[in-house]
Amino acid sequence: MSGLRFATLYTENQEVATAVASLCRYHGLSGLVQYQMAQLLRDHDWINQVYLPENHARLKAAHTYVSEELRALGIPFLSRGAGFFIWVDLRKYLRKGTFEEEMLLWRRFLDNKVLLSFGKAFECKEPGWFRFVFSDQAHRLRLGMQRVRQVLAGKSQVAEDPPPSETQEPSDQRSSAELLKLCFSSASLSPIKQNQESLDVSIVSYLERRSRDCF
Repeated sequence: MSGLRFATLYTENQEVATAVASLCRYHGLSGLVQYQMAQLLRDHDWINQVYLPENHARLKAAHTYVSEELRALGIPFLSRGAGFFIWVDLRKYLRKGTFEEEMLLWRRFLDNKVLLSFGKAFECKEPGWFRFVFSDQAHRLRLGMQRVRQVLAGKSQVAEDPPPSETQEPSDQRSSAELLKLCFSSASLSPIKQNQESLDVSIVSYLERRSRDCF
């Protein structure tokens, strides 16, 4: 048993909700999981007084660390009041201002064990933007930023994972629980071209095709 897996979909788009409903019979949960999740969600005091404050504090600490590292490297970035990632401007590290060069830089990160999301995948208007997810444990963020520095400095060696004895959180730092990767962004401030209506249509079309294939 790999763990208790549970997820919900929150949407105000009725077409998306209808399309997803047709697939629910293939993704049912066992009675045991439903019972445990119901008990957890009923514990409003724990959610409001323990989980949410601790979750927010850990996210804030992680965001602060990555932001300070980027400032120390002299890398511009866009930071918003909510979300689990930071949009980072790495245009000055491209030899040419093309999306081909963006992919080459993305590949250099990948070769050094750093998996980033490149801007073209999100319809960025100009190459060189990358998405840094910071919702992770502090020791992993430190290792990740060490590898980022190596790539940007033109070094090929890969920072090794620290031994288990060194991966414990210091007493003055907080670790980050595994979180739902929800994204909050502003269309007027983000470099991403927002098109929610077309996104909803794409999701609906995909789910409808999957539904027909199942029957």
